[in-house]
Amino acid sequence: IVKAGATIVGHDAGPVRAPLVDLTDEEVAELDVLIKKMGPQ
Repeated sequence: IVKAGATIVGHDAGPVRAPLVDLTDEEVAELDVLIKKMGPQ
């Protein structure tokens, strides 16, 4: 989740390492909405 969030805000976090897996497209979209609702901190 942290790497996906970093990517959403413009940082190249790279892929996650096994045994973890990347978020699904739907999860990334939901996280994007949450981050945009929070606005700049």
